[in-house]
Amino acid sequence: MYMKKVVFAIISILIILSLVSAENCTQIGNRTAKMYCSSDYQLLPQKNATERCSTNYECLANDCVYSFCAKEKNTDANSMASWIFILIGLILIGLVILVFLRKPTY
Repeated sequence: MYMKKVVFAIISILIILSLVSAENCTQIGNRTAKMYCSSDYQLLPQKNATERCSTNYECLANDCVYSFCAKEKNTDANSMASWIFILIGLILIGLVILVFLRKPTY
């Protein structure tokens, strides 16, 4: 009976310590899962666009401009637009080449 209480106490202490340490961090500026390590070593959620900030790592977009978080850049949309632009450019170049290489029919 005594051993069960000791084991229960040890497990409880370990659980409490893991919960407490989960709220703290060791390196300022580290980010994980939309959280960042603040200057007072607290794990805090990253801020949305237009929220006040003092450093880039506080913002979801990793961009603190004039003490406000900037909007996140939509890299997927930018990437897709770039590929469409490149594809259209290649098609146009191909058409120009075909026009100049085509033998005239008199």
